[in-house]
Amino acid sequence: LRLPAVLVGDPRLGGISATISAYESLLMRGYDVDVILVLEPPSAPPSAIESHAAHAKGISLGNADALRSHFSTQVHRLGGPPVVVVSLPGCSPPSAT
Repeated sequence: LRLPAVLVGDPRLGGISATISAYESLLMRGYDVDVILVLEPPSAPPSAIESHAAHAKGISLGNADALRSHFSTQVHRLGGPPVVVVSLPGCSPPSAT
């Protein structure tokens, strides 16, 4: 049927492989995934040491960046546009007042 789909990726540990597996499962079942949305959890920013080490090695620290890199170098749909990976900041739960 080639139905369009939006896949919500997992930002946690192991989320890169889980998101890629979900993407491939959707393709095999007849869906065209146009967008992968990764909701980053609200958390403390990386330490200065982590940021410096990542910058020196030319790597990023987020799952969305790793997924962007993966999908930009792979041919996943013949004749189709590349998959877009969007990262949005997650929301904290509402405070109990």
